Amino acid sequence: MLRMALIGCGNMGGAHKRAIEQLSGRVRIVAAVDPDEARVAATAPQGSALRPTYFPITASLTAAPRTI
Repeated sequence: MLRMALIGCGNMGGAHKRAIEQLSGRVRIVAAVDPDEARVAATAPQGSALRPTYFPITASLTAAPRTI
């Protein structure tokens, strides 16, 4: 089974989620990433064991050392 991360949970993310759900048994969403915590929570497939976890990536990026 292919394990996928859904990057972006807005309109296109929803379209991708529906397409992935059509491949049931072959593909499974194991992670979802979006700056909006509510969108991440709404992305968990019904009946799945996926427990949405929110991580504020913006804070991590701004705290990281700036190197080029």
